[in-house]
Amino acid sequence: MRSFSLPILLSWIVQQAVAEQIPIDKACGGGFGWQCGTKVNTERIDVCEAVDRALGSGDFANHASRNCQCFPMAVDLPKNSLYKPYYEGTLLGSLSDYMFRSMYDVERCISDDGITIKTDRVTVIQNQVSNTRGWTVARGPDVDFPLYRQLAAAMEPCQQDGCDPVKLRDFFAGYISNAEGITDSELVRMLNTWVSIFETLKKQVAAVNQASKLVQTRLVAVNGKVGSIKASVCKGTACKSSTVTAHFGKVSTMLSTVKGLGAVTGLSDKGTKNIPGMISLTKSSLSYTKNAAEGSYYVDLFQNFKMSTLRDFAKAFKVTEYFPPAAEKIKNSLVPISDIKKYASQGRTGLTQIDYVLGVQWSKNKELAKTAAGRKVRDGFINIQKSIKNDLRAPVYNLIKAIDALQVTVDKLPLTTKKLEWSFGGAPYTRWSEHEMKVPCAKKKTQTFMLNGWPSAPFTWTEVGSCEWGPTKIPYSKNFIPYIKYRFV
Repeated sequence: MRSFSLPILLSWIVQQAVAEQIPIDKACGGGFGWQCGTKVNTERIDVCEAVDRALGSGDFANHASRNCQCFPMAVDLPKNSLYKPYYEGTLLGSLSDYMFRSMYDVERCISDDGITIKTDRVTVIQNQVSNTRGWTVARGPDVDFPLYRQLAAAMEPCQQDGCDPVKLRDFFAGYISNAEGITDSELVRMLNTWVSIFETLKKQVAAVNQASKLVQTRLVAVNGKVGSIKASVCKGTACKSSTVTAHFGKVSTMLSTVKGLGAVTGLSDKGTKNIPGMISLTKSSLSYTKNAAEGSYYVDLFQNFKMSTLRDFAKAFKVTEYFPPAAEKIKNSLVPISDIKKYASQGRTGLTQIDYVLGVQWSKNKELAKTAAGRKVRDGFINIQKSIKNDLRAPVYNLIKAIDALQVTVDKLPLTTKKLEWSFGGAPYTRWSEHEMKVPCAKKKTQTFMLNGWPSAPFTWTEVGSCEWGPTKIPYSKNFIPYIKYRFV
């Protein structure tokens, strides 16, 4: 089946002449068998009637504006080098409202006349912006052609005296106010959870710090008590036996283990200083997700070509650029807090050593009961046990408990053990309409008419015929789906 492009078909938009034979007595006269001026007469008819006759219905003529003006423009504009960047969502150079209007009017002409515009939006969402492979995705409203045109209008001062921060911010604020897919997304809920976690950590780190300081204060007192008792009872050979030596070794090891818990104080001091900054970074990230940024931010996007295409439209949300470095700062700030939990096992070791020292029943020891010096050592050990039990065991236990509670909270933050992967952009999807129909086309015809054996001169005219147009695919400007996606790996 033969295909014609529409511009060729427009040759029929004139009054068409249709040949008609007339009686010979009105056409010519003469004798001897010679041609005597045979004349072909024509009938002039309306072009629409000619088209209707050729196509067998009035459908084409009834949609003449769409078929003969809009379709040809819709086919030609995407091929035009001046228009082509607009179909791809460019934000560079001086954007002409005339070109926007031409593209918009052509599309409306076609869509308003009952033509369905198809898209591959569903496929693009499935392949690029869905919650797969561990990604959590937040999507904004599609950036369609009318919105693109509004953005170009807001950008217009950038091509003249300089970007207008108020005009730009107003545009993006209007968009963000309708972007619940991002402003009320899982990202926002995650950040709100982080704020709550950091507020909890603030209290828990303070509790750990207080418990750690108490342990070290009590340790000093117990250490002094042990030293004093040892100096008092270890006269001569009283402490030379393996039993006494071994036990003093156990006490010394326990005291050394508990002293090692002193590092928790320094870590919790750092954590206490870091938490306000972590809360501030998270709240700022929330604000930049839910609200438009300051006007200077948007000016910078365009003056420094950070938003050069609608693929960059997600940068309307300042969180796109703010959050990755903020998350890295939060991750680093969490290090001393996260390191505290490492001392829980050391605390348990110390508590086990304390319980061992407290578990020896010196009152029943027969070896030390034999001599006065031995009994003095025995009583010294009992006094050491009292000091450890009364002054040290409970603080160490409470410190372990505080660290355990802290660890449960810290483990809720993926940044402590995983890496943030962050991505954003505008996923483009294509739009088009498909067409296949019968259209009028011009066909040249030449014929010699005969009357009573006398020929006319060859007569040539243009006949309106029926041709097939299509299948033809008309592309339209791409739409874009702004998105933010993240995962922890």
